[in-house]
Amino acid sequence: MKLKTLLLLAAASVSLSAVSAKAADAISDEIPAPEIPAPVAKNDNLSVCDVAGAGYFVIPGSDTCLKIGGAIDARFGYGRTKYTLGGIQVGKDSGARSRVEARLDLDTHTESDLGAVKTKMRVALNHELYDSVFDNGNDKDFGVELAYISVGPAYVGYKETLFNTKLAYGEYMNIDDRHSLNTLTAGVMVEDLGFGLYGGVAVEDWNRNQFIRSYEKNGDTPDVVARLGLAGQSWGSTDLSVIYSDHYDTWAVKSTTDFNVSDAAQARLSAAYADVDGSKDVVLTGGLKYAFTEKVSGFGGAGYVWNKNDQDAYLANAGVIYSVVPGFDVSGELGYSRFKDKTVDGKLEDVSATLRFLRSW
Repeated sequence: MKLKTLLLLAAASVSLSAVSAKAADAISDEIPAPEIPAPVAKNDNLSVCDVAGAGYFVIPGSDTCLKIGGAIDARFGYGRTKYTLGGIQVGKDSGARSRVEARLDLDTHTESDLGAVKTKMRVALNHELYDSVFDNGNDKDFGVELAYISVGPAYVGYKETLFNTKLAYGEYMNIDDRHSLNTLTAGVMVEDLGFGLYGGVAVEDWNRNQFIRSYEKNGDTPDVVARLGLAGQSWGSTDLSVIYSDHYDTWAVKSTTDFNVSDAAQARLSAAYADVDGSKDVVLTGGLKYAFTEKVSGFGGAGYVWNKNDQDAYLANAGVIYSVVPGFDVSGELGYSRFKDKTVDGKLEDVSATLRFLRSW
């Protein structure tokens, strides 16, 4: 995944104080003593922005609320990849890999006659060491990861795709972790259509992971994405996403359903069908997450990808998460994938293990 950027921002706060003095005894009683204003009662709630949600505070001297968040994400892992052709091993690659990412989020919220006016900006620094413990390469990237404005349900800017990318639990099968799908976009997303329904539609730049773009006269038709879902049900939630890309002559539809199996267990099922320039693909995934205690939970999942002409793929992962304190998780994950190329009787197998430290606020 292309690596991102860090920007350091600072905010200043303003405090007020009042000082009063008594009239000196030497002043004549004929001169009235100055009035001393009554002390202002302290109100700690003045700085809290309840209308915007948890974590927001009012910027002094304005009607805008601000929330500062972020994360430090450090991962260390080891992987092995094996290639076979006609049942004969023709290649093997293995090595250690590490990655550290720092993210800073700035969110604002202002009430208006048009609804809530919001902005979000995320800047990040990614630093990746890869290849092996003996022959490391360096890759750094500073950049803007998110930057968009929303007014009521409408939004515009650089944002995550409206298409639902969730597959299973963990990172190994996470599409966004392997490929950034953030894009220049404009759309509408209504979170509450009644009875738990939500829906939206957006146009998105087909050249994703590009914060700055120049457009040619021809060949820059944007992707069109639509999404409809049902949330907040006692059994869980479900979601349907559709995307059409004229540039890639591609369309895809994906259904994702989350089930509340019990107070401690959750399950996710996902199915997708895509026609990529005439080549048809089917993706089926499932995952289960279980909370053993308040601090320890485990997850596992499996997936199957079928392509009519080229290849089949099998994926699986399993892991455990330990919440050291609120906002600080340590997790371990194992992943396995096998890709079979139908055209040349080739096979690629990948096995990896990752240890992750995530502190978010």
